[in-house]
Amino acid sequence: MIARLYGADYFTKADRSASSSCIGYPDYFNNNNRAMLRRTAERQYDIVRRYLNAQNSRCLEIGCASGEFSALLTEKGADVLGIDLSQRAVQEAKSRYPDLSFRQADITAVEEQGFDAVFAFEVIEHVTSPSGFLRAAVQRLKSGGFLVLTTPNYACGKSLGVDRWVGFAISFEHLYFFAPETLSACGASAGLNCIDWLTDSGNGIAPLDGKVAPLAPAVSSLTILLLRLHLLNAARRFKKIVVPVPPTYRVHGEGHNLLMFFRKKDQ
Repeated sequence: MIARLYGADYFTKADRSASSSCIGYPDYFNNNNRAMLRRTAERQYDIVRRYLNAQNSRCLEIGCASGEFSALLTEKGADVLGIDLSQRAVQEAKSRYPDLSFRQADITAVEEQGFDAVFAFEVIEHVTSPSGFLRAAVQRLKSGGFLVLTTPNYACGKSLGVDRWVGFAISFEHLYFFAPETLSACGASAGLNCIDWLTDSGNGIAPLDGKVAPLAPAVSSLTILLLRLHLLNAARRFKKIVVPVPPTYRVHGEGHNLLMFFRKKDQ
């Protein structure tokens, strides 16, 4: 059963060098990552707001994880339901945002309909039936509602080659890969019009032999110094706070991550 992949340890892999290292995340819920998750949600929302006014909208987030994007939508005035297959993720989301609505479920268990927007970031590559998933999303959208997806961009993988793309090197729980034209066609079959797509600035190149490239000498020396002074973690946290994050997505391209906007066809 596919849900077994997303058990208690999916988001908290202690050792990614183990045989299961290519599935899940190492310490996703660590408090040190919260600022990064928030910035990711903000970058996604900066794109979303071009099409959707969150104020007074009803939104469903599928695969909500620890709830940062759902929380941001709520701050912008939306009424949000966040769902995730992982009980551990839902517990974390409820702990972080106790006033929000989170539920352990997949989309087929959501009885509510008439959503203005459905969001599914890094989800469709995990499901057993992408076409069924898209149809289920359409059923829960109001006429003219939006579906926003992100997923690894197979066009990037084809460009780099199977031996170089990170999409083929990790995350072995991914069951499908999509290029923009493929996902657009799948959406059309489910009753959706693709209105735009973007890719991020990531090059998608897998680390050689699973190892991170060596640091430049100056960076390496500074890292060693901070480590000896027991200041490395503090410096990293400070960097996350003060260093501005450049825009992530650009229209089209062959970046590693694909973001697609769909609109439900009028009935």
